[in-house]
Amino acid sequence: MDSQEVVRMISFLGQSYVVHAEVNAILNTNHASAAGQKLYVTMFPCNECAKIIIQSGVSEVIYFVEKRIDNSDHVYVASHKLLSMAGVKVRRHQPQMAQIPIKFQEPRK
Repeated sequence: MDSQEVVRMISFLGQSYVVHAEVNAILNTNHASAAGQKLYVTMFPCNECAKIIIQSGVSEVIYFVEKRIDNSDHVYVASHKLLSMAGVKVRRHQPQMAQIPIKFQEPRK
């Protein structure tokens, strides 16, 4: 087995045991339903997540980056098409600030 085969096997196994954040958020929503809700995600959803987003009734997806891993462009082209055809609004988040500083110190009395 060459190194590329090992990488493919690890990638496949990783995908077999992982739930994407979009699916996790929908399954763990604290509402009775995700219908009509906005979904905030870091990366643009893959086509499999897009199907679940559509079926759950999410009305809008707000993402930060559109990362295309390897040669998986077709996955994201399909995702864009699926979400568009289903009428799910999609937009990229435009931050108002470059960073958010967080201080981990208790206030002095």
